[in-house]
Amino acid sequence: MNKDKREQDKEAVYYISPAGKVLRVADDLQKPNGIALAGDGKTLFVADTVQSKLRAYPVKADGTLAEGRDFGTVPGPDGVRVDLDGKVYAAGKTGIAVWDASGKRLGTLKVPAPLTSLAFGDADRRTMFITTNPSVFKIRLDQALKMLTADEPATAKVSPPPALAEAVHQRIAAKVERIKDGVHKWAESRRDPSAILKTMQEKVGPLLQAGKVIEAEPELDRVLDHLKQEQK
Repeated sequence: MNKDKREQDKEAVYYISPAGKVLRVADDLQKPNGIALAGDGKTLFVADTVQSKLRAYPVKADGTLAEGRDFGTVPGPDGVRVDLDGKVYAAGKTGIAVWDASGKRLGTLKVPAPLTSLAFGDADRRTMFITTNPSVFKIRLDQALKMLTADEPATAKVSPPPALAEAVHQRIAAKVERIKDGVHKWAESRRDPSAILKTMQEKVGPLLQAGKVIEAEPELDRVLDHLKQEQK
């Protein structure tokens, strides 16, 4: 957004009263992002992406907020949600951090892709939908809670749940096969596929061999786009 067109002079948490008045209710955050209200309406959770933490604010009767407190830490938090049982979920760089209603950290759900947000759905609101770049995953909450891992140092290697990791690998494998098929058709029509083969050999191959499937996917998508454009 163009800063010159902003209606407010600071990134903060704002409340619009029933009368339509805009009030700044929390300005102790550097980069407020995800936000969620507890089921009883008494606590507001806000993610601060820059400070890598989740803040909790008591909600007053008039809709404004009392002084907040640090609720938990999570690297680069984005989307935040509270489930029907009061558990708090925050999507971060290393996975989805989960706390129980008392604030006890339960662990982290590892996800094999850069996270953006999450939401609960289905009739019983107990299915979690996870948005990533470039996919959307869904998982039942009871299954997700069984997959939580103990929190590790930031330098530790992330090991996503097998079910989610398998979905990513299957998608990557399908794209590789589509590229192989496209190159084969090019060869049959006497077109030169050397540029595509060079990209696969120099960029995609090393990433896949290193197990960096997420980093390889944008390169695969560029190759597929190139093949699609040339077929028009």
